[in-house]
Amino acid sequence: MKEETDAADKSGLVPAEPSPEKSATAFPVPHQDWSRRLARLVKEEFSRGDIILVGVGHPLRADDSVGSLVAKDLARKPGARSGVTIIDAENSPENILHILWKTKPRLVVVVDSIEAGLSPGSIILVDLDQTTYPYFSTHNIPMKLLLEAAPGIHRTVLLGIQPASYEVGEPLSHQVENARSMVVRELRELIEAVSSGPGTD
Repeated sequence: MKEETDAADKSGLVPAEPSPEKSATAFPVPHQDWSRRLARLVKEEFSRGDIILVGVGHPLRADDSVGSLVAKDLARKPGARSGVTIIDAENSPENILHILWKTKPRLVVVVDSIEAGLSPGSIILVDLDQTTYPYFSTHNIPMKLLLEAAPGIHRTVLLGIQPASYEVGEPLSHQVENARSMVVRELRELIEAVSSGPGTD
């Protein structure tokens, strides 16, 4: 318990009320910097192996659905995505385990709502091994434990969006809807760039 408290003190991230079940005790990448950092990471790892992008979220719980919706948005875009696999795991990320075992991706990017004590719609990028995400989870099996069980993954990062509401039956809040659009745009451009272009910058 003390280790978690110390980590939270260093990071400045305090789980927001009233939903502490998905908290990120980690060092956040500032909102304006996540895109550049993710682009550099994806380009570096894409040159060494496959990448899997996993959208996670409960489809009926307002902002909790945002990761799943991002994956759905990206999957609707036609065209080749050689080396990049997009998976909509919804609320059952354990269903992707067989894909992880088969693919053994170099990099996994998890998109999900995350309690980080920031303003709604804020976006953070963290390494999964630097977080407690989400040992206490709305999902059937904690995503962190699931990914730790899969072999061959070199690195896993969490692209988290701070929610405003988990109310059942409600749509995305306007802040998280805006964040969703931004994330989809940036990821779509990044996927197209690494799938069609040579190497890294």
